[in-house]
Amino acid sequence: NITISAIETFLSNLKDFSRHKLGIDKPVAWILVNKIWTILRGPISLYFLIRYLSPEQQGIWYSFVNLGALTTFAELGFTMIITQFVSHEYVNLKLENGYIVGDQYGLDRLFSLVRYSMRFYFVVIPAAVVVLFAAGFYLFNDQPPKTMIAWMLYALFGGANLMVALLQSIYQGLNKVADIQKNIFIGSL
Repeated sequence: NITISAIETFLSNLKDFSRHKLGIDKPVAWILVNKIWTILRGPISLYFLIRYLSPEQQGIWYSFVNLGALTTFAELGFTMIITQFVSHEYVNLKLENGYIVGDQYGLDRLFSLVRYSMRFYFVVIPAAVVVLFAAGFYLFNDQPPKTMIAWMLYALFGGANLMVALLQSIYQGLNKVADIQKNIFIGSL
């Protein structure tokens, strides 16, 4: 019989091996988990789409996903840039008791960057949602009203997802890579 302590010992040894021999720490491990999940997610989604949706529903689902990809134009890698800049400004700062502390100049630059990115997104997100609404209205105007309502909700959640991506990029820049990768993994499940 395999006992709980044997499993815990195995996992502990695996953790030590991966950390010391392979150089895999917690952030890298979560990144690997996300990459593996990304590979598995496609076939799993495809199975459920084929199994449980009619061909017409599949077409609508694929249309939603493809139109939702328009949010990429609203984002255009801005979150990656924000992560890099926040990380650059955070180098001389640190987190103590839930507060970011350090020299005033570094704090001012960091918070100025965060304010700018938030203001930018408060303009970009509504514009992206309006574009998504318009694209959906054009494409789904001959569909039942429930499809249009579903599209509008999808577009609103797409806009909210843009804000979440911005906040995650800011947090990741504060040396919280493992936390954000874990959050992304749980969110993608």
